Amino acid sequence: MINDKNKVIALLASYNPNREGREWLRNNPLTMIVSMTSAGKNTIAAELVKTGNFKIVVTDTTRARRSNNGIQEINGQNYWFVTQENFLENVKKGDYAEAAIVYDSDLYGSRISEIQRTCQNNQKAILVVDVDGCQHIMQYAPSSRAIFLLPPSLTRWLERIESRGYMATEEKRRRMQTALKEMQSALAKNYFTFFINDDLATTVKLIEPFLNGQKPDLAYQQVAKKVANQLIADTQDYLNR
Repeated sequence: MINDKNKVIALLASYNPNREGREWLRNNPLTMIVSMTSAGKNTIAAELVKTGNFKIVVTDTTRARRSNNGIQEINGQNYWFVTQENFLENVKKGDYAEAAIVYDSDLYGSRISEIQRTCQNNQKAILVVDVDGCQHIMQYAPSSRAIFLLPPSLTRWLERIESRGYMATEEKRRRMQTALKEMQSALAKNYFTFFINDDLATTVKLIEPFLNGQKPDLAYQQVAKKVANQLIADTQDYLNR
């Protein structure tokens, strides 16, 4: 739970990285993977790491640690778990490439020093961020590559959401409403390249060449955007039931 939420919202609304951070971001294009809930961005990022060419940036969060399949999250591996006080102090110093409130309840941010550390040893840093975070970074690193992952259909997406365990109906609808806005926003931006996350191995094979400099296949992009628009329509129908 965020204390003094209105104050935090105002602080983040006017947030900019510090001068040194902006200069570094401008000269170092990044790789960002974005998706709505349960579309597989963390799984895809983990598979890309296995190629040896990429490393995931560990982001800061104020949320509590969770247990996934009985395994407790590890500080510095899954996230850097920080207090709200520490997070906001970092915001005031301009230490983040992007910082945001996620799901209206917790703070998340990508520290520039952590991105720099991740880029060592000629590995490419992967940032797993949301649409707003991506937009913020693109202001300072416009040559970065931004991927938006899509589930292949509403049915498959709902299956993935439900496979994560029990979720209250209200929470499920809230996440789907957020996803709807994220898809609409992504389609309105010209810097996103879309990939349909149907089969994991196939999706990774499509994404890796793009991240290594290959131009996106225009025919595939047309298909992916058609899937995105169908998902938007189907999600709207689902939420109106």
